[in-house]
Amino acid sequence: MADYRVLQERFGKQIRIINAYGVTEAAIDSSFYDEPLDRSPATGSVPIGKAWLNAQFYIVDSHMNPVPVGVLGELCIGGASVARGYWNRPELTEEKFVPSPFAAGERLYRTGDLARWMPDGNVDFIGRMDHQAKIRGYRIETGEIESQSLKVDAVREAVVVVREDAGGQKALCAYFTAEGEPKISELRAMLSQEPPGYMIPSHFMQLERLPLTANGKVDRKAPPAPEGSDTGVEHIAPRTALEAKLARIWQEVLGQTKIGVKDNFFDLGGHSLRATTLVGKVHKELNVDLPRGRCSAARRSRRWPKRFTDWTHRSTSPYRRPRKGSIIRCPPHRSGCTLCSNRKARS
Repeated sequence: MADYRVLQERFGKQIRIINAYGVTEAAIDSSFYDEPLDRSPATGSVPIGKAWLNAQFYIVDSHMNPVPVGVLGELCIGGASVARGYWNRPELTEEKFVPSPFAAGERLYRTGDLARWMPDGNVDFIGRMDHQAKIRGYRIETGEIESQSLKVDAVREAVVVVREDAGGQKALCAYFTAEGEPKISELRAMLSQEPPGYMIPSHFMQLERLPLTANGKVDRKAPPAPEGSDTGVEHIAPRTALEAKLARIWQEVLGQTKIGVKDNFFDLGGHSLRATTLVGKVHKELNVDLPRGRCSAARRSRRWPKRFTDWTHRSTSPYRRPRKGSIIRCPPHRSGCTLCSNRKARS
């Protein structure tokens, strides 16, 4: 959106500048956008506007039902401009050119593009549906993350890809170009305001320019693999033997080569499954029964040694002196009873 604003401010009074959208299967141009700047989004990508001439837009879910304003769906094009199909490719034609559930006797072309309606009736283009990813059971639209990244003032371009680490774990990696060198921590914080946690990339890497294909599109296979995780946090090496042991365990669980005492477990790609693995390794190697819920409370490794005394006490001392008249929970006896009074607990 920043480039579009610059063009409009410099040349908008001399020429008409529009952002057009279309596909070959529907006669190239199907929509355009040329709203005045005071009615345009402040950040993000330039909308593709409204359908015009012989085209109609529909945004649908996986069952071809229309979606409401603001909800992501597949953009389909209808109208007289839709082609008959692909030459000598009947299977692909049947897949992409489907009967319209909205107009009898007409067909729709399923673009495979992800989009959503804006409140003013324009269409916000998000990206390709084949860039979807499934990580830890969540279906993620990488185009949605890219759109959110572009809302950060300093970011000019952004692309998010899915990579696998040495252990076969999938992780989101964000590559971006920006004015200056914004702090990764600030970028992560701003990005965390809207999307859920599982949509926040584990790796961020600033590039001088995004790699392009011969057709001028972003080459998603070309960005370099991230080396470690640049979280924008000052690296401080472990200072004690216990911190060194914890750092080594974190390295094994997270697949990182360098862990500092200020690093955040979840910013480095940690999640609930890895937290479970971490708990098991800490128990095996340090003989500490670490409650998994405490991983969220102590995200940074430097906080762990301070809590180990309390965790160790809790794990080796399951009973506390009960308050008078209270009911406490004891391990089940052969009778199957799990709740007992103070008198039975003391016996």
